[in-house]
Amino acid sequence: TWTFATYAAEGYCGNPYVYRAIRLTADVISAYPIYARQAMHEGGKRKYQRVPDNHPLNELVESPNGYQGWAEFCLEAVTQLFLAGEIYLLRPETKRERQTLNLLRPDLVRIEKGERKHEVKAYHYGFGKDAVSYPPERVAHLMLYNPLDEWHGLSPLAPVAKDVDLNNAGHTYHKALLDNGLVPGQIIYAAEGATDEQLDLVEKRLNAKKGGAGKAGSTIALPFTAKLERPGWSPKEALTPEINTMSRSAIATGLGIDPALLGDAANKTYSNQKEARAGLHIDVGLPLAGLILGAISRQFHDWYPGVSLIVDKDQIEELRESQDAVHTRARSDFDGGLISWNDARESLGYERGNEPWMDRYYRLSPLGMVPLGEEVEEPAEREGEAQDDEDADELAAALAAGKGDVSGDLIEKAVRVSRERALARSQKRGT
Repeated sequence: TWTFATYAAEGYCGNPYVYRAIRLTADVISAYPIYARQAMHEGGKRKYQRVPDNHPLNELVESPNGYQGWAEFCLEAVTQLFLAGEIYLLRPETKRERQTLNLLRPDLVRIEKGERKHEVKAYHYGFGKDAVSYPPERVAHLMLYNPLDEWHGLSPLAPVAKDVDLNNAGHTYHKALLDNGLVPGQIIYAAEGATDEQLDLVEKRLNAKKGGAGKAGSTIALPFTAKLERPGWSPKEALTPEINTMSRSAIATGLGIDPALLGDAANKTYSNQKEARAGLHIDVGLPLAGLILGAISRQFHDWYPGVSLIVDKDQIEELRESQDAVHTRARSDFDGGLISWNDARESLGYERGNEPWMDRYYRLSPLGMVPLGEEVEEPAEREGEAQDDEDADELAAALAAGKGDVSGDLIEKAVRVSRERALARSQKRGT
């Protein structure tokens, strides 16, 4: 039976791919830029406003407690989520100027259930005389969905536990082969007349020569004629390398990591490292960060109503291209009159403005941004513009007739009018 201790020993501490996947995810989440925002309701719409940097929740994600920074806190939280499928967040008993947050080891927490569904009377931490009880309002219990248990989360390692076993067993088997000079177990067929003492002697000599990699290739002398045969299959015949590769790929897939990021380029999902890193953010990093930050925000909701922690996705380098596409689409929708200025800002994660024009809809015209529903008046003809047009037509007629005595002023006017006409045609086409 796999438990938190088993997942920790066989997975995190015993398998390099599990360790790397968890550390990679924790490092990614701990590097996210995070800020706190205040939710407000104005005119039937929800708006968000960024709170000052000295807000207690902003300071909390910089230093959650007296012995951990945010990176160490994230590493412990993400590791517990992967190994146990749940985390327990403990807040202070009373509201303080400087808040703290601590993690409880999942395998040391016992839930005292209430009479109603999902009702918790208390969380008991530790066992025996060292046990401490906490009221439910002080503990936030975040768990990954488990269809078989409504009180405890499902570890992401549970579906790949057999693959972890296979991978570990493959490494152990290869280590044993190397220790024995790549010689697997053998059967001795002795010639007739060999005594038990002689057989015991041969067996001891063979085992002595297989005492480690330093004795590989050593020679042994037998006191009688004997035939050695190897039972079973060789590592190649047993497809051991292929099994190790498949189990490694299954571990990466189960934990949501591209195999290339764990050193398995042959089974990579993306064409390059840049796409693989972006996929790590989208598939694993941001969803887990949202769960953790949401649990922290709910933990302090009664002290700071409407304040939540969120990841600033615009600052994530690997997602910059996808964010640029979002910005381009928002600008295009605004220029086409599909959304307002505030709608565009909100879709990009920015605060809504307070100016009345920001909630109106506009369309792009040759004369600039025009509110929808309003007629566009053509600009009044400039003084002398009609005369310039006549001069340009006169020049065109003179050149067509082959006249060479055309004044410089007339040519200059004609060039200017030609340029203005070309610009007007370009604006009319929307280019």
